[in-house]
Amino acid sequence: MWDLETCFRGTRAYADHNKTPFSHEHHRSRFLAQGREIAGGLFFAAIMTTADLKQNSDVWGLENCNKKINPCQCCKATFKIRTGRIRRDGTLVEKDAPTKMQPYYFGPDGAVFNQLRTLEEWEALEIKPHKIWAERLGLNRFSVKHDFPHAVSLGAGQHLGGSVFESLVKNPGQLPGGTIDERVMGLGLRIRNAYAYLKTPSSERVPYFSRKLWDARQYPELNTKAAITKHLLFATDHVLTALDLPGEDAKLMRVAVRSSVQMYKVIDSQPMRMAPREIEMFKASTLKVCQATVSLSQRAQENGDFLFLVTMKLHYYIHIAQQAEYINPKYSAVLGDEDYVGRISKLVFACSKGRGPTRCAGEVMSTYLRLMMGRLYSKFKSKWSVGT
Repeated sequence: MWDLETCFRGTRAYADHNKTPFSHEHHRSRFLAQGREIAGGLFFAAIMTTADLKQNSDVWGLENCNKKINPCQCCKATFKIRTGRIRRDGTLVEKDAPTKMQPYYFGPDGAVFNQLRTLEEWEALEIKPHKIWAERLGLNRFSVKHDFPHAVSLGAGQHLGGSVFESLVKNPGQLPGGTIDERVMGLGLRIRNAYAYLKTPSSERVPYFSRKLWDARQYPELNTKAAITKHLLFATDHVLTALDLPGEDAKLMRVAVRSSVQMYKVIDSQPMRMAPREIEMFKASTLKVCQATVSLSQRAQENGDFLFLVTMKLHYYIHIAQQAEYINPKYSAVLGDEDYVGRISKLVFACSKGRGPTRCAGEVMSTYLRLMMGRLYSKFKSKWSVGT
């Protein structure tokens, strides 16, 4: 079982865990069994791999937002299409069509909907060999699941919340108070009242509301953890509904925040396999968030304001919604596993004084592996079956 490369082919291993080939003298039974089918041809298949964008880029070499040509792992969106080429005779060509390939164009005819990578195109990608698995593991746009908390709670959701707060306190007339500090205090009081109305657990509330909660030096962004960001958006939706401010910007902010809240509510109420009706609700809410955020960003740029930053994580909202047809996005989260690995790392370091942070006894690693398998089994035993 240590040689996962052969497991994915459905055959017995050719070498031990140190990659040393079996010999007839020392491993006669395994030497004779190498290459044979496992359990009549039973083999492993990777149906889901979860990670954040950086991990997918570092480990597999998949496309990421740092690349200007095809920055998306799932579709053919690109930044490199010119949106208004001028001929020598002065006529303008390619004025509208190229914008449909931009990552932040969320029209129904955009690349994010109609230019998905095919399975053949995935096979042609130059994916780096994994440090452990030499096989490609069947990586494609179906098996690579994007991490919902990293994209939403630690990504576009933080930009949305920070920009909404900055817009409310920066512009006079949105909230009572003659100065920014007074408006921040008033907004903080409304947020606390919303927490109380929604019965938000104290551990998932903002302990102290001030302008330091979001970095307002350029594009505002909430400095909060994933769970706090989620419940802060819930409270913000309550506050915006109560304020009922006039104007197009206020309307778009309500749509963006309320649709974000709806995304959370849908996936929290559904099992691993979501119902068709809830899938469509999730897709509709996701599209509203994207379109409203892009509109707010464009309006802010026209006014010279650094608000509502649009990043590639907003682009991945749509792909997360597309993958919701196969699995509830909350089950592709990796934050819990990251926290668990971090705790194990601290435990091993504490038990290995004087040996350096990367050295520990063999029995410690054996115990760690058993704990990890137990965690994975307990996590999926009630959700997977042999038929799955």
